[in-house]
Amino acid sequence: MGMYTEFIFQGETKPNLPDEVYVMLDYFFNECSADLIEDIKTPDHPFFKCFRWNNIGHMSSFYFMPFTVRYKQNQNGINQGAYVFLRCDLKNYDNEIDLFLDWIKPYMTGYYGWKWYEEDEQPEIIKYNR
Repeated sequence: MGMYTEFIFQGETKPNLPDEVYVMLDYFFNECSADLIEDIKTPDHPFFKCFRWNNIGHMSSFYFMPFTVRYKQNQNGINQGAYVFLRCDLKNYDNEIDLFLDWIKPYMTGYYGWKWYEEDEQPEIIKYNR
């Protein structure tokens, strides 16, 4: 069955990101189906080499409310940055969460959230401010 880690992530993207980053933001934060991942060219980053990288934003355990909230552009449009929120539960066996944070950090003005392994007493807070 395996052990799950709850992952909560919220932040704001930088403006004018490369097109390939928007494709991945659509995958993680919009209603882009996990079935479409075969058509997406993934970036060259260690995160995308993990066996379960595509579970971020698309996976929830049976024991938690399964949802991920999508990203919304701010009032100035997507090229001015976007607010993102994600909630998922995944088997973090290959350190997917930290690798995801490493990949997305250059494209964010800041973020916060937590990761909470199901056997830990409390979550580990994650935070980045530019």
